[in-house]
Amino acid sequence: MRCSLAIATAALSAASLVSGQTIAQLVTQYGTTASGNITLMSRVAALVAANPAWASAGTHTLFASVDSGYTTLNSAIPGNTGVLFFQGTAVDWTSAATPKYLIVRDASNDPVAVYDNYNSGLVSDLHVRTGTEDVTAIASVKASNGVLVVLSRPVNKLSTVTGVLAGTFGTGKSAFRNAIVTAGLQSTIDNLAGCTFLVPNDTVWNAASAQLSGLTPQQLAYVIFNHIVPTTTYSTLLGATLNTFIGTSLPVTLVGGETVTLGGGTIDIPADITSRNGPIHSYGRVLIPSPIPANPTLPAIPAANQLSPSSTTTTATAAPTAAATAAATTAATTSKASPTSAAQRLAPGSQTAGPIVAITVFALLATVFAL
Repeated sequence: MRCSLAIATAALSAASLVSGQTIAQLVTQYGTTASGNITLMSRVAALVAANPAWASAGTHTLFASVDSGYTTLNSAIPGNTGVLFFQGTAVDWTSAATPKYLIVRDASNDPVAVYDNYNSGLVSDLHVRTGTEDVTAIASVKASNGVLVVLSRPVNKLSTVTGVLAGTFGTGKSAFRNAIVTAGLQSTIDNLAGCTFLVPNDTVWNAASAQLSGLTPQQLAYVIFNHIVPTTTYSTLLGATLNTFIGTSLPVTLVGGETVTLGGGTIDIPADITSRNGPIHSYGRVLIPSPIPANPTLPAIPAANQLSPSSTTTTATAAPTAAATAAATTAATTSKASPTSAAQRLAPGSQTAGPIVAITVFALLATVFAL
């Protein structure tokens, strides 16, 4: 699906600019002097002193915005500077050897999907996608210690699962978010860590309304936990089986070399929607355990799966109002229709370097955001 955010499209030069300066020196230079289509970067230049790693030896990548894009920075997020720094790995998107789809982690260990749109030849439209936005690159400059990728606007830090589902990438998945709220699980879900979320699209959730509408909040919470896997699993790392918190085993199957199913449900486009809590995959099935106990015991959440460990027990507390139950089983009619899907591609091969998780055949799940 195409990203609906308004972003100024800018072509990335097929050949990187080359400089003998460090990343820190480049940013400092662009802080006072524009160069070609790279306008001033004074906001990022002000961060150089606090980030000595930008000048350190090695191979690194810094994704940073020009000043004009900073109107979109969410200052309400603590520590949100709008930059992404991959220490120890130089992601040169102009190299034909670079896989076309990568899951990477920045210096603060936040995961971000980074990819291009498979234009012919070398990279000409590089995008950086997180769970809340898609940002376009303006230029790529090779430094003596890595690569500086100049963005059209900053990349905000990751949101929680319910925050992501309330935004652009939650389009067509509002019924599941409503169910989380109805079951009284929002704070619990948003405190999870190192998990994978299989989020049913509104079509399949609404189709299961006859089975879902009569559930108590505790039973609805039980169903929701059956869509959460207590491990971090991106599309590049899918194994043979995934097991949910409830204990349901979901075999992973590649159908026709192009479609991935988990337990009989298809992984939709896009996959690898990133959040603070772990990756979100759009999912084409509602996993309803059979039978659902009258008063199910919800899974204990290990400390390792909590952002802020406090208790290992989970309890659904929401009142089962008729309006809330309806909201849990029916998507909001005011939701925007999903934009047209873009092309899917296989990566040219596998490669692992530093914190990069290399693409495998499952990368065909990636969405190409052509702006």
